[in-house]
Amino acid sequence: MLFNSFEFIFLFLPLTLLVFFYLGSKPEYVKKQLPVLWLIIASLIFYGRWKPLNLPLIIFKQRNLILFYFLLLNFNLIPQKISIQGSHKKIPFKN
Repeated sequence: MLFNSFEFIFLFLPLTLLVFFYLGSKPEYVKKQLPVLWLIIASLIFYGRWKPLNLPLIIFKQRNLILFYFLLLNFNLIPQKISIQGSHKKIPFKN
């Protein structure tokens, strides 16, 4: 499936957006991150329709990124608040 195919424009994209906005309109679904989960599933379906052999690689990569993120969170390596001091200074542009 390509981004400019009729299948994507008239079937996949409207269905994906419809379900996403439906899940996003329910506060109990938003708390459970269901709209984000739906987009992840929809993207796997999209890329799986193009080349199914790439799905294991995509899933493996996403799993490792999620595990790395939780590892950073557990060791408090991700700052909770970022403050930029001196942000009022102007940076000169070079032409």
